[in-house]
Order: sequence, then structure tokens, then C-alpha cells
Amino acid sequence: MGLKFEAFFYFNKQGRWIERDKLPPLRKSGLSLPTRNKKMVIFSAVKLKELFEKERDYPWQKPERCPCCNDIRLWGHGFTDAIFDGYEQPLLIKLYRCPDCGCVIRLRPKGYFKRFQASIETIRRWIRLYNKSNGDLKSLFPKDRSDQGKSRAMDDYTCSSLVELRLQMPAATVPRLVEQMNRRKLVTPGIVLNNSTVYRFLHQEDLMIRAGGKPKDRRKFEAELPNDLWQSYVMHGPKVDVDGKMRKSYLIAIIDDHSRLIIYAKFYLSETLASYLDVFKNALARRGLPRKLYVDNGAAFRSKHLGYITASLDIALIHSKPYTPQGKGKIERWFKTVRTRFLADYTVTTLAEFNAAFNTWLNEDYNQKNIAPPGKPHLIALHLKCIVFGLHRPI
Repeated sequence: MGLKFEAFFYFNKQGRWIERDKLPPLRKSGLSLPTRNKKMVIFSAVKLKELFEKERDYPWQKPERCPCCNDIRLWGHGFTDAIFDGYEQPLLIKLYRCPDCGCVIRLRPKGYFKRFQASIETIRRWIRLYNKSNGDLKSLFPKDRSDQGKSRAMDDYTCSSLVELRLQMPAATVPRLVEQMNRRKLVTPGIVLNNSTVYRFLHQEDLMIRAGGKPKDRRKFEAELPNDLWQSYVMHGPKVDVDGKMRKSYLIAIIDDHSRLIIYAKFYLSETLASYLDVFKNALARRGLPRKLYVDNGAAFRSKHLGYITASLDIALIHSKPYTPQGKGKIERWFKTVRTRFLADYTVTTLAEFNAAFNTWLNEDYNQKNIAPPGKPHLIALHLKCIVFGLHRPI
């Protein structure tokens, strides 16, 4: 189904006006006889919103013939800008040119006057408002919506029912609330509840906080000095070759909370107490005694033997709260560094070769980059003072 075009202006063929009775016959294409002028405008059904989004890619329908000379050849002649009511930037209007008579045809959206880019209905509404206000220009100023801030997709009954249901089911998710609203027939007929609409409405009513209340306040924490607090945890590593068999490895590490220095770390074939005590012994031999040791709730960390050792060394053994991994964020972030900077480029062989390569990367790469701010001694030097002076915290 083709669009109907209405011609208003035209060019003559040799620079002279063409009489109406001398015009060539026009086919039944919806075109009317053009009036005399030096331009030609054809009105076309155009969706301005789609034109604004697609710009040059908008599918303009080409006229079948030139309304001036009835030639079927029409060439694209670029675009021209036009400003329309409701759009801040100009819209691109398609131009065509007839190679026979030389006229340029401009397509214009239907419903708009020649010299006004606002729609006819909009202009009529402006006239009514202007006359009703006795010539007050303020009556033509844009006004805010009367329902601004209110839900336009739901009526009052549906909104009140949704608020009441939310108070009855504070822990329910939005899809669950929508399901219950439809099941209990609390939605006005003809209204369709969408998840996005319910989300937006509950946020406006401050009803998105669940029964558990607001999230806990977790502020940034850092120990005051090196050796004030050590964190220890276990990471599941890749499989290694052990006597021709592939076995899973475990990375047991201890990190200083203040300096982010890795006190000691090594891969083992298990995460038992014996493996952890080996790590803890080497850490004490290298960096001295910490004041506190923050560990997980695993079997090795909960063993009485580890408690006896820390108590005899005057080290406070602290276990993290169950199901609260946020307290181990520093060492978990370092485990991510191990995966991305070491394991990503290393081909695992035997456990001994694996640990040798890991120890080289740890001491020559990671720990060497862990340097204190300018004007302060290297963090490793601070840790060495702990050993030399036999103190819990460096001086």
C-alpha cells in the first residue's frame, strides 16, 4: 500500500512557467496538480520518532514520478535540516531531484504547515489556550505533568494492594510479589504488572528494604603497624604430578594486614594441621611474632594444638565469623593476584618445581613491589626489626 503524495510547488522544464492544461497526464498515484512556484514540496506520512532515531537510515518512500514533468527518474539529492516541535535538534528531511526538469522535491511530514514545524493540532491548542487566557503568553509555557511522581501504569487500588502485600511479605522478591498479586486477584482488570514497574514503585515508597534491614556497616580496616595482625587462609590450587598421578594442591598463605606483605606461602598436597604448622613455623622464623592471627573455621584452624602454640607465644588467635567471608578480603584479593599473575602463565609439573617457581615469583616479583610510601623504610626492613629486637611490633 503506497503513500499518498500531494504536490504544492514545482519547477518548469526550460525556466518558463508551465500552464496547467499543458502538463503531461498524471497516473493515478495519489498526486495532485502542482501550483506555480520554484520549489516542490510533497507531503508524506512520516513517523518523527523513528526519523529522530534512525536519521539518515530512515526508510523514506520514493515518489513514483516527478509531479512536475511526470518523469519516472528521480535521484537522491541529500538531506536538509528541519526543526520540529518536541525535538531539540534538527531532523533530516529527504530531498529528491528530477534529472529531466531539474526540480528539487522535498518530502515533508503530513500534518505540519509549510512555515511551521509544530503539528496542526498543537497550533490549534496553542490558539485556544492563548484566547482563553486573554493573550497571556505564560499560558503557552510547558507545564509539568499533573501525575508527576505517581505510578501511571497502576491505579490507586493496585498500588494500595501492593503496599499492603509488601508489608505482609517483606522478604519476598518482586517476581514473587507480582505472582501473589495476580493469584489473589488484587490487580485491577486490564492492568498488567511488570517487574520493572513494581521495582520502581517500591523504591519510590521506600519499601525495597527487606526484613533483614539495611546491610551492615563494613568500613575499611587496616592494622596500625606491621605484625599487628596476620591473616591466614587456604586456596585450592591446580593439580600437580605426584609419582605419575595428578593430585590436587592447596596454597596455604599468611599475609600481613598492614603491609600486604606475604609472610610465607607454599603449595601442599593437603590442608591438614601438619601442613599449616609448617607454614606457621616458617612465617615465625622469617618475620617474628605477630600480635594477632586471624584464621578461618577449618579443622586445622580449630585444632587445640594450634591454640596451645599461639597461647604459649602470646599470640591472640581469632576465628572469623561463620558465613562472613568479607573479613578475609585482603588475602582473598591476593589469591586472585596469584591466579592472574602466576598461574595464568605457568605450566604445572611436579610439586617441588611448582613451589620453586612460585617462591621465585613471590620473593622477586610480588614482595619486591610491596614498598612503603616515599620517605618511609621498606616494609621488609620493618619486619626484620621485629626479629632483631624480638618485639611484636616494629620500632
